[in-house]
Amino acid sequence: PGELVEGRQKLDRMIAELSPPVVAILGISAYRAAFNDRAAKSGKQATPYGASDLWVLPNPSGRNAHTTMPRLAVAYAEAARAAGIRLAPVTRCDDP
Repeated sequence: PGELVEGRQKLDRMIAELSPPVVAILGISAYRAAFNDRAAKSGKQATPYGASDLWVLPNPSGRNAHTTMPRLAVAYAEAARAAGIRLAPVTRCDDP
């Protein structure tokens, strides 16, 4: 947890300098530790970063076996659209 808090401090400085439209944290456990928010759920969060939206997305690690590839794609697409990235339409998704 200490390393995650240190990482968040570095992230805070980067966001202050760059002002990205979206900040995405991969992994709910990492987010909960770094932001001291034990009740957080995946998705868009209340942001401490002014104009930068804050998203928590599922970790794509193979250790996160309960999140399927289609669900990862849906979650990542939401954050990408929030950042203004235009995505091709999905023609098939077996797992909503």
